[in-house]
Amino acid sequence: MNKIVYKSKIIRAIIIMIATLLIITIYPLRWWDETVTSSIPGHADQATGPVNDVQTLTQNFFAQYDHMGSIRIYLHSETTGESFYFRLLDPAKQVMFEETVMIDPDRLPGYVEIMVDMDMKVNEQYSFVIQGKYPEAEPDAAGEAGAGESSVAMAVSELYVGREWVSQNDYPFLGLMYHGNDQVPGWHTVADYKYDIPFRKGMIAIADLLVLIVAGGLLFLVGFYYRKYPERNQLLTIERAVKKWGNPLVAIGVVVGLGAVLFKVFGNYALDNTFFFISIILLGGILFYGINHNRDGLPSLMTMERLKEKWPDYLQSVMFAGVIAACCEYMYGLYDIHHRVAERKEVIFFCLALLVMMKRKELFNVANLVYSILAGGYGYYFYTTRVNEQMDQLNRLNLQLTVWATVLIGLVVINVLMNVANRLLKREMKPLSWRYGGFIVLFFMLAIFFRNERWWIVAMAVAFVLYYLQYGAWRKWDIMTNICRGIAMQFIWATGYALLYRPFVTFRTVRYPHIFHTVTITATYLTVVECVALVMLLNKLRTSCRLRDFWKEAVFFGVVTSYMLFTMARTGFVAVAVIAIFAVIIMTVGRSRRWFSNILSTAGIMILATVVCFPVTFFVQRTVPALVSEPRL
Repeated sequence: MNKIVYKSKIIRAIIIMIATLLIITIYPLRWWDETVTSSIPGHADQATGPVNDVQTLTQNFFAQYDHMGSIRIYLHSETTGESFYFRLLDPAKQVMFEETVMIDPDRLPGYVEIMVDMDMKVNEQYSFVIQGKYPEAEPDAAGEAGAGESSVAMAVSELYVGREWVSQNDYPFLGLMYHGNDQVPGWHTVADYKYDIPFRKGMIAIADLLVLIVAGGLLFLVGFYYRKYPERNQLLTIERAVKKWGNPLVAIGVVVGLGAVLFKVFGNYALDNTFFFISIILLGGILFYGINHNRDGLPSLMTMERLKEKWPDYLQSVMFAGVIAACCEYMYGLYDIHHRVAERKEVIFFCLALLVMMKRKELFNVANLVYSILAGGYGYYFYTTRVNEQMDQLNRLNLQLTVWATVLIGLVVINVLMNVANRLLKREMKPLSWRYGGFIVLFFMLAIFFRNERWWIVAMAVAFVLYYLQYGAWRKWDIMTNICRGIAMQFIWATGYALLYRPFVTFRTVRYPHIFHTVTITATYLTVVECVALVMLLNKLRTSCRLRDFWKEAVFFGVVTSYMLFTMARTGFVAVAVIAIFAVIIMTVGRSRRWFSNILSTAGIMILATVVCFPVTFFVQRTVPALVSEPRL
């Protein structure tokens, strides 16, 4: 942050970062979609028989892509009524969703578009059903409508839907059409099937090329401008540049957000809007403080020297994040195959976390090269001889991960045992804590004795022993920091997913389950993350009580606590409260009255962080998924 660079260099760096992020979102993240439409053309004089509350219209079709955006259906001018029912059925003929579609007489004849926004399985047969609907009765006319049933019956919608005779060879995705219970051979509904799919190879290449052209043009213009006016190419610190461009952006965002609340964009409820107004002000305050707080005397957040020294720790944190992500995948897996895939991912990431702890010469040598060639070759043979066309995608993935996990397990076992033996001979092994080791051995003995035929407890014991031995042979003592950093990374990633692709179950429950199926599992998971956030905050407060030194940890703690409160899980509250009491007592520095006053101030900081972050977190988690509008089942 204190590095001094030219203004032009900062602008170029911003352009390059934005271009890089855009390219990453195009591929491999594939956030950008294109619309692929399959149309059934029709003639103006071809229509089905009347479709009403008795005679429905059913059209079967096969999904061509995995996400349908909308369906457009052609209605003829003879259509009467105010609205009709549209139902989408899955391959098991279960209703995926039902919607009341309004009819605009001024746009007839013409297409009516129904927003679907549903995931589908490619080549599976789906159906949509159209049915006439009674008009909404006025409250004061309800009695009259009940007395004269003939008038209501006459007012039911009656639709005449476009149809066309098309060849099955030309449109292989079409199924049968039914009018009522009668099949209509050869005829199909005039409709447009619109699918939203990520950019395909051609669009990815075009989009990336456009980004590169625009970025290259901007870089050229920046260079040309500052070569022409060199006196304007000032020397700036990165911190000053962040303040110069960050403050206006935050100010614009706050003004737009407050304006949206005042104009009731988010809703008409006064209590909601008051809460949102306060939330936006608090969010703006956090962002402004993060940009403008005094950093005199503080080290730079990241330098090349620090990266060169700490990259094994950062890489191991990423591997631990992968381990926790695989554990979460296991917990929200619905079937045994999901659990098997998740178990193998856990093993792979855990093995990689162990391999990161080894020195380059310990890892890259002739013995490991020979083992990798032999094990990799046999793994390839094992995979190719057991994979077959009847396997679905998940079983193929499970077989692939089994091979990778087995190869990595052998590599880890060989290298850990050789590394430990070598360190013991050279007397470089760190002393083992026999008291701690005794408790661990007792714990694993009891866990294995009561394992109830589960193999993963034995695997966990073996894995931890290998990990503990390698830890004793490692170069330094940053293990707990790496684990906490990894858990924090995984929580940020999972929460980002929940913001962008809000799991559909969270639209149907008051208690927030995050990425899981049940709130109980969410509370268990968040208890672990809460412990990490608590320890990170308390560790900062042990060294400094100035806000500029611990504000990031306080915000992280407040956000995690807010999500825990969203679950409304009383058991989770009790667990976190007990852990917090012990952690605060043990980790607070000072003696006698000083120690007691520090406990009170620490508790006050924790409460204040939660009070500030709760409305902000609630506001963001409630509005962002609705604005993105990409729910996942």
